[in-house]
Amino acid sequence: MLALMVSSSMFSKAQVDFKKADETNTWLKIGLNTAMPITDFYNTNTLGLGIDASLQFLETKASGIGVKVGLLNYFGKDANADVTAIPLALMFRYYPESQGWFAGLELGYAFLNGLEGTSGGYFGRPQIGLHYDYWNFFAYYDMILTEETDVMDLQAFGIGVTYNVRFKKK
Repeated sequence: MLALMVSSSMFSKAQVDFKKADETNTWLKIGLNTAMPITDFYNTNTLGLGIDASLQFLETKASGIGVKVGLLNYFGKDANADVTAIPLALMFRYYPESQGWFAGLELGYAFLNGLEGTSGGYFGRPQIGLHYDYWNFFAYYDMILTEETDVMDLQAFGIGVTYNVRFKKK
């Protein structure tokens, strides 16, 4: 809830000028990630593997905003079914330096398949990692809060890598 309130505050006060978006400050990010379920979700599912695609606009040298879509499949344990999450999210990234550490937050909604009793829930992914011109390496925490109160929430820790498709370098 705290992350949701902070990010809502940042997005509501931000006056993003999308007219400044061009080939030099807008990137397509294609990524692979893996996750390990925690809490009750660990009892029914094992390793998760996924892909992501996002479009990021670097509003300033230190911050980027964008949209993201992904697909993450958690393999079922024993007789349990695989659970697939398809998150759609807004993303915010903070880059203190042109290369090095970054912190990010993705918030949105994740559609779920294979988890009985729900079709989705609210999605959040705080992350921290290293960024370079063409590659990002990061660790993250996923949380999907299902809409139904009697269905478990999905939580996982993971690692990922993205390749930055830069349309035109400055």
